[in-house]
Amino acid sequence: MFSRTQKKAAPKPTSPPPPKSQSQPSPWKCVHTLTHLNWVFTTAISPDGQTLASGSSDNTIKIWHLHTGKLLYTFTGHTKWVRCLAFSPDSQTLVSGSDDSSIKIWQVSTAKLLNTLKVHSTPVFSVIISPDGQTILSGGIQVG
Repeated sequence: MFSRTQKKAAPKPTSPPPPKSQSQPSPWKCVHTLTHLNWVFTTAISPDGQTLASGSSDNTIKIWHLHTGKLLYTFTGHTKWVRCLAFSPDSQTLVSGSDDSSIKIWQVSTAKLLNTLKVHSTPVFSVIISPDGQTILSGGIQVG
């Protein structure tokens, strides 16, 4: 006995349904636009919540009052892009790392450069200050 079988059509690929619109109001809003002459690579908020620091490819660091957006200081001293920033636990000191291979230590309230450390031979991409404020750790690309 023979029976005729129907060839089943291959299932058509289905695409996922379009996402349902779930737009909800965002809890975030822009309150200030802070500018440099060029790209901003890094930002840091002081532990006391009063100050914002921004580092840029214009080789400067700007210190802003966080709540008003007012520019307080512009730190100059790096000769290449500023890549990273870290505040001390007491918010009084800022550490910066740059493509100029230096780490600079600044007094925030006076914009005074306290020290320059040259421990890298390549750009500095990360800095952090220990919780006790006594140690600076940095990272970059060390060759050899």
